[in-house]
Amino acid sequence: SLRVKDTYHGEHTFGFYGLRLPLSNANRQQIVLRVSFALRRFRIRRVICIPYSALDLCVAIAVRDLYDVPLCLWIMDDQNLYGHNIPDEIFREAAEKASICFAISPDMRDGYEKKFGLRFYILPPVVPGHLISAKPPAFRRPAPKKPRGILIGNLWNQQWLDSLMETVSKSGAAVDWYCRNTHAGWLAPLAPEVLRRHGIHLFPPLPEEDLISVSQRYDFALIPSGTMDGNDPSREIARYSLPSRLLLLMAAGQLPMAVLGS
Repeated sequence: SLRVKDTYHGEHTFGFYGLRLPLSNANRQQIVLRVSFALRRFRIRRVICIPYSALDLCVAIAVRDLYDVPLCLWIMDDQNLYGHNIPDEIFREAAEKASICFAISPDMRDGYEKKFGLRFYILPPVVPGHLISAKPPAFRRPAPKKPRGILIGNLWNQQWLDSLMETVSKSGAAVDWYCRNTHAGWLAPLAPEVLRRHGIHLFPPLPEEDLISVSQRYDFALIPSGTMDGNDPSREIARYSLPSRLLLLMAAGQLPMAVLGS
């Protein structure tokens, strides 16, 4: 597992060997040399790239060219059609060199096929079979005077946060938010007491197994999104993102979903 930066402190459970390559100022030739050195002890048979930046694609292309192995490109986050982290030139090079290209939704597939004239297939996030609820859930408790919802995942800008606080505050409901990015990045200065005044209570993120049992305590799940109008600063996420936790709560928790946004 090669990464070009540390998000979530570099924590992951994928593979037995993980390495961050310092490539922020590297050119293509330097990238090839550093990738070759990092993988010198391994016999590479294939490479899978889930790109978030141009550097991710440069690393994947380097591995593919160095070892003459198949490349799989899997687009989970749009950073080209509406996002701006990946220029057309490097994306086209990677897609043309890939043996197969996936996108997580029909909309994203159609957008990339139309722009680049290449074939993309749909490969959405999935829920592990042992977590899926095979039987309908037992009847939930009668609707309380103040329903309580669960919010899973991240907010990506101040506009989404303002919309969330206003909506929950005026609804009369309470929402528990299990989230990573409340303690990092642009949300770091946000005081929990400010959210509490709007009916939102912060909690640390939960592993999937625990999340399923905890979700049974709630009356609904809230999925924040954007408006996709000209004022939305994160249209690429609102238009194409497919939160994997949404699928988990549907398949395992069978919670009613309320989408906040377009």
